[in-house]
Amino acid sequence: AIGGGSSIDSAKGIGVVAVHGGSIVQYEWGKNPIHSRIPPLVAVPTTAGTGSEVTLWAVITDPDRKIKFNVGGTPNIASWVALIDPQLSVNLPAGVTAGTGMDALTHAIECYTMAYHQPFTDAVAIHAMEYCGRWLRVAYAQGHNLEARYHMSMAAMLAGLSYGTDSAGAAHAMSQSAGGVHDAPHGALTGRLLAPVMEYNYAGEPERFARIAQALGLDTSNKTVWKAAEVAVEYVYQLTEDLDIPSLNELGFAEDEIPMLAKKAEEDSQTIGNPRDVDAHNYEKIYARAFEAGRHRKVTRQLAHAGS
Repeated sequence: AIGGGSSIDSAKGIGVVAVHGGSIVQYEWGKNPIHSRIPPLVAVPTTAGTGSEVTLWAVITDPDRKIKFNVGGTPNIASWVALIDPQLSVNLPAGVTAGTGMDALTHAIECYTMAYHQPFTDAVAIHAMEYCGRWLRVAYAQGHNLEARYHMSMAAMLAGLSYGTDSAGAAHAMSQSAGGVHDAPHGALTGRLLAPVMEYNYAGEPERFARIAQALGLDTSNKTVWKAAEVAVEYVYQLTEDLDIPSLNELGFAEDEIPMLAKKAEEDSQTIGNPRDVDAHNYEKIYARAFEAGRHRKVTRQLAHAGS
């Protein structure tokens, strides 16, 4: 499989059906188990985003239900070989570089703060954040900078490894469930949602969000843990704008869809990994903030206290 996350995920899904039969919908996470290894699959990513070349998951779109759902959570769905060549990504358009890079950063941040984080996933997630903080803007501005492309390829791979076998969190719950409603690029949508989700979550894990700020290369000296955590959130708000990530409106969403989108996010399996309890009411607040983002990027603490 050569391509981005969608190409590699499609190959994984084909492998599941080839071995087990039936429809891929039958193997949505939590339904029928994937008990046998998929046929030999060599994954060759041409983007630096999903890390699907090393993950134990595939994301599949169900047009009938208008959702995206997870298949996997087992080594049986993993590719047999991952060949990562950063030269394959040097001709990516800047917009694709930005969206996929934000997806890698989201994997790292959500997996570092998720309810099921472990020492190994912590280590690779932090390393991925360090690479994103240093190299994402460079790769966006200088597409043919092979050093930047190399480090972003490594960031995507490391962030993919941090995913493990569990759910990531609210940003992925929102982007997966909303991505089936409108055909929005996964990376751009996830990237647009990351900062508002961080603003909601940092109150639940302030020490970890302070460590995120440090991993991103931010100066946290002489700052309290809470202020350092806020610096991380504000950085991601600014990064989203610097990379020209499209707004939710530009991605095809409307504010009157918020109740529907919030309900879908609450029902998504990724919700259970979030470090703070989040329900449809909280998701509505996060979506409202995401629509607002770009006009006001300073942390207001309103989301931090939502649901408390």
